[in-house]
Amino acid sequence: MNNESTSHGSTQGTTSVPPIPPGTLHEPQSATQPATERTVERDAIGLLTEDHRRSELLFSRFAQLRLGDSVDAKFAVARQVCGDLLIHMAIEEAIFYTKARQVLANDALIDAAEHGHDDAKELIKELGDIHPAEPAFDLKMEALAERIVEHVEQEETVVFPKMLVAAVDLVALGQELVTAKSDMRKQLGLRCK
Repeated sequence: MNNESTSHGSTQGTTSVPPIPPGTLHEPQSATQPATERTVERDAIGLLTEDHRRSELLFSRFAQLRLGDSVDAKFAVARQVCGDLLIHMAIEEAIFYTKARQVLANDALIDAAEHGHDDAKELIKELGDIHPAEPAFDLKMEALAERIVEHVEQEETVVFPKMLVAAVDLVALGQELVTAKSDMRKQLGLRCK
């Protein structure tokens, strides 16, 4: 996003995005645990799916803000979803897709998933050149949301099921993702979640 000194770039706490309500994000269950018990360790697919649900909630929040709330509030949500997506894509590509290439031996499948990331990154880059008060900003966010929905559907219906039956330790892979995400957030000066 632009780093110009405009009102949408303010770092004051007045436009912070409220936290996602508890219980609205997926928490994976152990295959041997009853559905009523929560697992302490989370697997890679559960963590990535949780990120997907969070982005859906943020895109929904942005769509609601388009109906007349302040440009600052709209920009805060856009910045949050774009930042979350960039971190998600970086760790997914570096860790999850690398492992998927090894165990699935299906480069075309992972190439298609990475292409979806490339499209999203380009849209995020383009958003950085548009002031959030301009109608083009809303249209670009809408295009990003649509691209992410398509990508998530392909991942959750094709890639994830294949990884579930592959010979891979999804809990260990999940821990790698958590560590990488935490490290990246720290490097960027962001709060760890």
